Amino acid sequence: MSWLVYIFFSLFFIGTIGSQIGALGDIFIQNFSKEYVLFPIGLFIFLQIIFGYGLAKIQNWARRGVLLEANIVLIDLLALVLYDSKFGASKDVDEFLTRIIGCVICGLILIIHLNRSKVANNFLENKRKRRELNKNKEVVNYILANAHIGLGDVFRLKGDTTLAVTHYETAKKLGFALPEPAIRLMAKYYAENRIKTEEAIEFYLDYIRLDSIYDKMVISLLKQLCYLDETTDLNKRKKIKDLNKKVLKANPRIKWAHFYLALAYLFDGYPNIAAKGLKKSLSLEPDNLLAYYWLVKCLLNIKDEDQAEIFAYGHKFLDFKVEDKNTKAKQAEISYIFGNLIFKEFENSSEWEELSQGAKQKVNSAIYYFEISIKRYPDEAKYHYNLGRAFSLINNSSQAVKEFSKTCEIDKNNAEYYYYLGRELFKIGDFSNAKENLKKAIRVDSKYVYTHQAYEILITIFISEKNYEEAEIYCRKERKLFGNTPQFYAALIASLYYQGKYGEVIKQYLTAPVTVASLPPMSEIEEGILKGLFWKQLVSLSTLYLNIDYFIARSYSILNLPEKAVKFYENLVLLDGSRRIKNHDDNYPYYKGPMSVEDKGLKYNYYFGCTLANKGDYNGALTEFNKV
Repeated sequence: MSWLVYIFFSLFFIGTIGSQIGALGDIFIQNFSKEYVLFPIGLFIFLQIIFGYGLAKIQNWARRGVLLEANIVLIDLLALVLYDSKFGASKDVDEFLTRIIGCVICGLILIIHLNRSKVANNFLENKRKRRELNKNKEVVNYILANAHIGLGDVFRLKGDTTLAVTHYETAKKLGFALPEPAIRLMAKYYAENRIKTEEAIEFYLDYIRLDSIYDKMVISLLKQLCYLDETTDLNKRKKIKDLNKKVLKANPRIKWAHFYLALAYLFDGYPNIAAKGLKKSLSLEPDNLLAYYWLVKCLLNIKDEDQAEIFAYGHKFLDFKVEDKNTKAKQAEISYIFGNLIFKEFENSSEWEELSQGAKQKVNSAIYYFEISIKRYPDEAKYHYNLGRAFSLINNSSQAVKEFSKTCEIDKNNAEYYYYLGRELFKIGDFSNAKENLKKAIRVDSKYVYTHQAYEILITIFISEKNYEEAEIYCRKERKLFGNTPQFYAALIASLYYQGKYGEVIKQYLTAPVTVASLPPMSEIEEGILKGLFWKQLVSLSTLYLNIDYFIARSYSILNLPEKAVKFYENLVLLDGSRRIKNHDDNYPYYKGPMSVEDKGLKYNYYFGCTLANKGDYNGALTEFNKV
């Protein structure tokens, strides 16, 4: 009988409500408006959800029919309200097509609800059966677990560890917590046998959750599993990071877990998080040297971090007296970093500029840190190198040479080290050893950034030693490597002139692709010499610029071309008072080249007068001779 009631109400639902839905559809089609579409559609969907839930819960078909009738009444009421509010009661909405479509939609909705009811019934029934099954299984597992724990306790008390472990493992797999004695036994057993499986790790974590953890073997093995450093690969580091998190969750008092977790964050590129972890580690373990080391490295990677804090932690690390070679190397590294932080302000300073007193104090501070790094770890070349650079900057050449020499002993394949040693030897006038080291720099790396300067210093030394053939060779090597420069032509023309190759002098001048007369202001060079700065030997190369006109003029005269020589002598006479450095030899105690003899008095006027006389301009010649 209940089936008949349900079928009657279903047909009534399809006919009546289908007609209403069709009418509503016609209204929406003819008068589409957002506020008259969204609300009824939303309300209709809500009613169908409630209806479907009721069909799923109610098993009696007659009651389902009553629920269906309630749904009909609500939808009918919704339609009437919309009709009356929008169009009035007289609105004709009996279009046949829309009502048929509404009936079809209503029938589909009913079918969907019936299917949902069947699926819902099956789901609820299966869920009830699973719940009962699980409940029964839990009871069985509980009984079995307690039985295994009891057997494990018996064998543990008898001293049969193997059988006790077997029963405890079974109880653990059944999902029940073990008592404290069982946890201690299992953790100790796994640690003694160096077992590192996931199951073993779970027992280690259970162990550190206990109030009293005194088994050093268990803690030591767990620490090994949590260990990582900068060489740990990414995949392994991720697993170790997760394990350290589990350790801290189990027991936040584990000191080393804070340290290793902070390292993991640091190596993953999160220095801010790592810094907090390392500080926490130091608060628990103030004597952890590596925590100080990595905290300093970490703070250096944080932008705009307070340097005072960095130096404070660094000094604490450096104050520890250690014998371990690796720790000493790390102390040396931190000291070297501190020295570089100070020295980087001055490492590109020009030797033409005299340092202020405050700057010298800063350089001395850098020297202090570099010396500490060498004391802690004397076999690192870069420590000696930077110390030598700092000594050189404050004109302590003897100490600079000592450090650069040590650098070259440690690393024999670095052109930069040989260059700086050669340059420092050149500063103190040891030309022989300077040449040897500058040549080594060129041999090790001919394209090194300072090789160009190494060539210039070598050429200066060769010219000062009157070794013009060698100077010419290095001039041509320099041109092959670095192209045509004013310095190259100045030195080459001087070398050719002093070898008596006057025709070659003129040839080089006429084919020069650069302007050899583009001189630096001699006033700056002279000022640098008066300050006593070490570059005064190299100025001898710069004075070759001034002598270019003289070399060319003399070459034209010797080649009996006085008319071409005249203009160069005119330049020399005009520039003589403003561009030459007076008392040349007094300022160059280590420079004894021929130019120091010829670059005195009024030689330019004398040779100018001779040239004018050869040309037939005797009045002009007398004027120049009278000046002499």
